[in-house]
Formats: sequence, structure tokens, C-alpha cells
Amino acid sequence: MKIRFIGAIGTVTGSCTLLTHRHRYYLVDCGATQGNDANDGPDAKLPFKAAGIAGVFLTHAHLDHCGMLTQLVKQGFRGNIYCTRATAELTKLALTDAASLPAAQFSANDVDRLKFICLDDRPEFQFGKSVGLEPNFSVALIRTSHVLGSVGFEFQFAGARDGKAASRKTIVFSGDIGCNVDGNCYQSLLNSRQYPSTHAEYLVCESTYGGRDRDSRFTNYEERMQSLKQTVLKAATRGTGATIIFPCFTMQRMQELQLDLHILLEQHLDEAELGQLNFGTLPEIIIDSPLSRKYGEVFSRELLRKRANGKYSYLNPELSGRLNLDHESLAELLARLFGKDQNNRGFRNYTLGFGTPANHNHSGLRIILAGSGMCTGGRIMGHLRRNLPNENTTVVITGYQGGGTPGAELMKRAANPNAAIDGIPWGIAGHEIKATVVDLSGFYSGHADHSGLLDFIFSKNSSLPYQALKRVFLVHGDNQSRQELGRAIEDEAQFANTSKRQVERVEIPNPENRWFDLDKNKWVWDFYPQVELAEQAVASGFGRLQKLEGMLMQFCEKSSDGKAVSEMINQLNIAKLHLASARQV
Repeated sequence: MKIRFIGAIGTVTGSCTLLTHRHRYYLVDCGATQGNDANDGPDAKLPFKAAGIAGVFLTHAHLDHCGMLTQLVKQGFRGNIYCTRATAELTKLALTDAASLPAAQFSANDVDRLKFICLDDRPEFQFGKSVGLEPNFSVALIRTSHVLGSVGFEFQFAGARDGKAASRKTIVFSGDIGCNVDGNCYQSLLNSRQYPSTHAEYLVCESTYGGRDRDSRFTNYEERMQSLKQTVLKAATRGTGATIIFPCFTMQRMQELQLDLHILLEQHLDEAELGQLNFGTLPEIIIDSPLSRKYGEVFSRELLRKRANGKYSYLNPELSGRLNLDHESLAELLARLFGKDQNNRGFRNYTLGFGTPANHNHSGLRIILAGSGMCTGGRIMGHLRRNLPNENTTVVITGYQGGGTPGAELMKRAANPNAAIDGIPWGIAGHEIKATVVDLSGFYSGHADHSGLLDFIFSKNSSLPYQALKRVFLVHGDNQSRQELGRAIEDEAQFANTSKRQVERVEIPNPENRWFDLDKNKWVWDFYPQVELAEQAVASGFGRLQKLEGMLMQFCEKSSDGKAVSEMINQLNIAKLHLASARQV
């Protein structure tokens, strides 16, 4: 098997890796590149031949991992997409919603052409148990707890033959790694993440938060609920008409916040505190996101999915205890919070509504959840436009805010209440913005931090012998994050004892078009015309010439025939010039 890194190299979007095994070609993820280098424009061209791809292994439903699947189909892909049921359903919803945007370069019909194979629908499915896909090639799923249904893939394959026997090798693709771990599932909805198997020899690992650790309080459930409680109670002191606005990502974040707010209002407030929130009417929570409601229906079903052993596949095992509910009561609650049923939305201490309120004037406490999370569009913009000039408004940030986004402007006020901010995104002057901004994003991040990534790489959770990881490839992170995580891995490996997994070498892939050969354990210049474009042939040829040049220089140092050596070097340079010119055509 060989792998080539296509996307998310020095960035945190556009995840895509190409792998080949015995003349068949697969992708792990096929994501959209977002931000300044977005690859979803009208002339979006994939950097490989889509028709040559036999299948895609999809880690989860975020657009930076699935957003180019429709382009893949439009450009000739006819294979299957392997993932979990939750990922399949969430991906279809996410892409169908994206197809409705004015700038979309695909349609809902393109989404319908995607063929999903849901591996966790098989009766015999278990996390960590291999599923055969073809002779000498199988895959197992590792729960990563980043979002509902997210997994890593562990491929086991027959390596190069040694005499008559073919050695078995294993490579793991982490996907995006979540925060919940056994014994501390502090985020509300999801079960703990799992780890690479004992026989893994290669690991492709995300590095989003390489070099950055969160304060330990952000990984504590009680601390989060206490911070949320203080935020809500303080916002309520602004009196009649107090409004709390949560700009949030519609997948996972919105459902987590909705559940946290439910637990807060129903269980974490005493009578006196509840009285502070009641201005003659119960507080109301409004979910103003049609897409979130569709996601919610998937959550209400898939969170309750059970494995053959009777345990939940994805649901946080600590949730029942926190809510003091049995299975049937918990299922009923999830249906009321997230499901289709629009009746019985009233709870003991608050009411729950969906859609934009008909009446924007209200006397009671109103809590609004709407997308988008970075305030770059969506229904959140109207709520902010109406409410930012009001002193009785509190805006709560619960996620990463990319540089230059309206959300990043609001974050300035979280750090400094007197900071000057630009109100242009909402059509108001900066000095008119009177709302308070609170930052709770550390509590809700869906990515493991620096220490969490090291834990994923080095931890042993079995008494069986562990293979050393021959290579750890760092992707899905900016270059600084990858470098800092890489140095930390090398330091940890140098002093690791028998309680830790051994790591032999760290690789930080760059955009050059080389393959890594897992059988030979080295980088190679190869070209596969079934899937690679002409420019890759040129790059491969150029790379081989550079290698030949090094070999030739070594030969020249030992040769006494200066004229012949000079002619060989001259011909080599001509070939390099021809290839360099071809690169520019």
C-alpha cells in the first residue's frame, strides 16, 4: 500500500488522502478547502481523476471532510462511500443545505447520486473489528467522538511478499479527534474516544491544536455548567426583555448547547435562582435553525443506537446518571429536544420553540440559538442586528472564530468590554453596539488539545504487546501546530517507558506529489495514470531526475573521465529544463 497526501497539509480544511492497494485507489475524506484558498468555485477541479477512485472512507460530516463529494461524483466517481449511518445522514443534510446556497456549484440531485455504505448497520458490527472489503484488505472503525458518528479508519492489508508469506500491515487514519475520554465524558452528548489497535504500524493524525493546551477547568463538566449558570444569571439581571444569543455551529454544537441549557434550567437552579429568571413568564429557548432541526432528528435516533453487547455506540454513558433517567425516559427526552414531534415542548422551568419569533418584543428571558457559528451568515445575523444595540443583550461565543470573521470582531469585546469593533456586518455603527459578549468557547471545542493528541498517539489500553509506530504523519493543522506537536512526539518518544507506545519517526508531509510506500517504509516518486493527472507525471519525473542527479554526483566524484561526466550532467540539466517548462504549461 502507498499513500499520498492531497489536502489539509499546513491547513485545517480540505482533508483528503489518496491510497492505493493492488491496483485499486481509495480516498480517506474528500473535503472542501475553506477560507482564502476555497476550492469550491465554479471551476473547481479535483487534483486527481475521480473516475479512477474505487471508494471513499468518510470520517465525519463536516464540510471540510465531505464538501467535495459532489464534485467527485460530477467528475466521474461511481464508487461507494464507507462511513457510519449518522455520518451518511448528516452528510446528505449538510450537502443538500449547501446546494441551496446561491454560489453552490452542485445541486440536490448531485447529492442524491452519492452511494453510502453504512458499516455500523451490519448486525456483526463492532468498533475495532475488521470488515473485509476485498481479498487482503479490511477496515475497522475507531470512535473519535468529534461529532456524532465520527470515526477513524484502521486499514489492515497484506504487505509485500517475503518468500511465500505476505506480511500483514496496519495504518490508522485518526480523522478529527474529540475530547471525551473514559472516566471523563465532560461534553454532554458523546461517548469516549477510542485508540489505535495494538498492531498499528502507521498513523495519520490530525494536529489542529498542536502546541496548545486548554486549562483543566475546560475539561470539567461541573465547571462548564457553573460558567453557563453564571452567564445566564448575570444576563437575567438586565431585567425585562433580557436576551441571550448563542451564535453556534448547527451540527453537534447546537445540540450540545440545547441539552446543557435544558439541564441547567431543569436541574441546576434552586427556587431563588429560578425566580431571578422569571419576569412574569417562563424563560424561553428558541432554536432558530431549520438545518439544526433536521440534524436533531438524526441525533434523536443515532444517539440511541446500540451495539451487539447492548451498550450505546455513541451516547455519553454518564448522561443517564446526570439526568437521573432510565433508557425509555432518556429516549423520550431526546425526542422532545431534537425529534420531529412539535408537541409537548413545554418543560417545568422553560418553554422550547423553533423558528424565528413572530414577536421580537418580549418581557421574559429569551435565549436564542442560531447559526452560523462565526456569524458569517444565516439567521444569527438578523438576531444580532436587532439586539446588539441593546444593553440587555448578552452574546455568548462557544466556538472558534476565524480571523476576519464577524465573530472574531465580537470576540474583541469578550476580552475587553470597551474594545472598538466594526458593526458593518450588521449594518450598524460600532459605537452603537451595547451588548455584552462572553467567551465560553474553551468548554465546547470539539478537538482534542495538545495533551489529548499525545494521549491518542502514545496511550496503551490493552495488556497485549504493542507494535511500535514506524511513522506518525501529521496533517490537518497549520505548520506551526504540526511542528510543535512533532517536536513533542519526538521528545515523548525519546523518554517513553514501557507504559507508553513507541514511536520511531514523525513525518510532516508537504504539498509535493510524492507517495509513501508502507511496504518499503520510505517516500517514493511514483505515477499512477489511472488516478493521477499529467502534472503529477511531470512532478514524479522531476523528482526522479533529482534523485538521479544525486547519484550521478556521487559517481562523478569517483570518475576520472571528465568529458563523459560533463556530458552526462549537461544532458541531465536539459531534461530538468524540459520538465520545468512542462510544469508551467
